[in-house]
Amino acid sequence: MGQGEADFFAELALSADDNVTKLGFPVARTSRMAIPERNLDDYTAFIQISGAVQGGVIVTFEAGLALELTRSYMIDPVTDEEAKNYAVEVVAELSNVICGNALTERVPLPIYLGNPLIFVARQAEIRTRSAKPYTQFFDTAKGSFQIMFIPMEQESELATILNSH
Repeated sequence: MGQGEADFFAELALSADDNVTKLGFPVARTSRMAIPERNLDDYTAFIQISGAVQGGVIVTFEAGLALELTRSYMIDPVTDEEAKNYAVEVVAELSNVICGNALTERVPLPIYLGNPLIFVARQAEIRTRSAKPYTQFFDTAKGSFQIMFIPMEQESELATILNSH
């Protein structure tokens, strides 16, 4: 893993911490045993990164936290049903903000973001050929989330998402 990748991921973790906390959900970083196959949470965004650092960022939120973030993010109060409808867009926007802030405020390298790809799946698995993807877990009073950076080591594939549950 290159120093640029490590620096980018450190700034990404800081940005995730800052942005979720600003929405009213103080976070605590937690460490969980790193395993080759990881389960993603309910609302997940994937953003491709190119330029000086290449790979993909995965930001994944438990459903309960995604709904609470949606309620906090929206200007007007929303019902539970509306929160479910908007949660995908809010997770996409929040993931974009997390990545963008990590780049514009802290990393002096030319790094570019792709459009977020969003999916909703319960406990989907991720498998990657990357020897050591960077992963950080966060807990809040309303649920947990994680961020992962998968450096691009092979252009043909960053990761495979499987929904086996």
